[in-house]
Amino acid sequence: MKPIKAKYTEIVLLLARLVPWLFPKWLRFIAKSYSRKEQESIHHLYEKEDRIKAVSLFDGSFTWKAISVVVKIDHDDLDSIRRWLKSNASPGDYDPDRDDAVFKNRYDHGGGYRNLGWIHFHREDRVTSLIRMEEETEFCDSCYVSLSKYSYGINYLSLYFFLKESATRMVSNVDVSEIKRYYSFASANPFSQQFRAIQHHDKRNLVEELINENINKVCSDVVSIARKVLSLWRITKDESKLTLIADIYRDTNEPYFIEVDGGEDDSHVHVCRRSLGFFDDKISSDTSEHFLSRYVVEKNDLDALFIKSKSLEEFDRLDNFARNGLALYDSHIFISMFIDVAKQQVEISEYANSALLKNSNKVEKNYDILFESTNKLESLRENILAVQKEIPHGCSQSYSDSAKRIAKYRLKLADKLKASIDRRLSGLNSEMQVQNLRFNRKYSLLVGVLIIVQILLAALTIDWDKLEERFNSSFFKHEDVVQKQSSAEKGQHNKLPQPTANASAEYE
Repeated sequence: MKPIKAKYTEIVLLLARLVPWLFPKWLRFIAKSYSRKEQESIHHLYEKEDRIKAVSLFDGSFTWKAISVVVKIDHDDLDSIRRWLKSNASPGDYDPDRDDAVFKNRYDHGGGYRNLGWIHFHREDRVTSLIRMEEETEFCDSCYVSLSKYSYGINYLSLYFFLKESATRMVSNVDVSEIKRYYSFASANPFSQQFRAIQHHDKRNLVEELINENINKVCSDVVSIARKVLSLWRITKDESKLTLIADIYRDTNEPYFIEVDGGEDDSHVHVCRRSLGFFDDKISSDTSEHFLSRYVVEKNDLDALFIKSKSLEEFDRLDNFARNGLALYDSHIFISMFIDVAKQQVEISEYANSALLKNSNKVEKNYDILFESTNKLESLRENILAVQKEIPHGCSQSYSDSAKRIAKYRLKLADKLKASIDRRLSGLNSEMQVQNLRFNRKYSLLVGVLIIVQILLAALTIDWDKLEERFNSSFFKHEDVVQKQSSAEKGQHNKLPQPTANASAEYE
């Protein structure tokens, strides 16, 4: 069934051919190119895609076994899980002597893990569950929960969701016989510039989009249930903080990616063909395993796809990928932490770029952004170092070499961004010092002006008449005192004894 936008486009073009005088010249020209006669003349170009009747995510028989949801949790989240277990778990699932120490978060604490158990959905026949949740879910069957702890206070929670068969049917042998190619205006708004552009949607792209839409439906259901599980422990996380890896199981010993001699069946499209070996990230030393984190998942909500090809009878009882729940420490899910690190790195980089690549902000704002980015980068480096430190002990041997390589690469990127931020901070510090000098100079001038104004204001409050009277009075009093002192000195001088004639005669 064609979308409404395609039907709208067909009606507009039909009207442009029937009543051309109502439409502009450019639209009349386009309408002629999409007439029935013109479409029939190019019909032979689409004969191959018209033969497509079914589409699958992968070639051959496979099962969409599970989706792992990994999320980073902090000290408060860890304590919330402990308190919930203490109040709700059975005596065998919670031991105070053991778990009080396990759930204690320390900055300098080494690695460790704790398998919390199973969560089942609408399965009353299973009695070994951590909890049974009566939640409406279309694709989730059960969930295996485990906790992994690392140094620097880093903790990750793994929710491994087993899927129902309905999830596999969403991506395997999906009937697409009713899907037809169509064309439509880039914009339905006739006043938009995009209205002049017509988009063509061929059938192959449409059926691949259908698979991605179906994947997103399964992911949406899993994420919804995962958030409800987290809410049991009063943990709230955005969807962007969750890392999703889909696990695909093939009951065969033949690796998926091989050189294929024959061509692909025209009636059945495979989104990820077996000949596309370059899709594989090759993180595992086991040739029966493939890990895809770039090409196939870039158009859906998954972060990665994992493919395991091994006959069911060749599995050990304790190492049965087809039936066992997985954790971070014993499987490819360990790589989820590096995917989370990459997300954090992108987030920090985008935040820092608002100051690194723009000069329009104020110096103080840029400084605050870069200073905060530096703190976030330090936390990120500790995150990487904590995971890197645990690789020899808490990572499966098949993935340890790739994990070490990825950790080294992520540290290099973090250090490179840190160096760029430090250089810019140094420049901002110098700029702030110059601004401080300019401010001090202006402030000194302002203080001088204020002093002069204060003097003038004080002068305006003086009563000059009274001041003159007081001055004259003081002056006259001073004159009187001076005159009296002069008169007194003269009087003293006149009282001195004078020499007589008899006295002088006696001396003779």
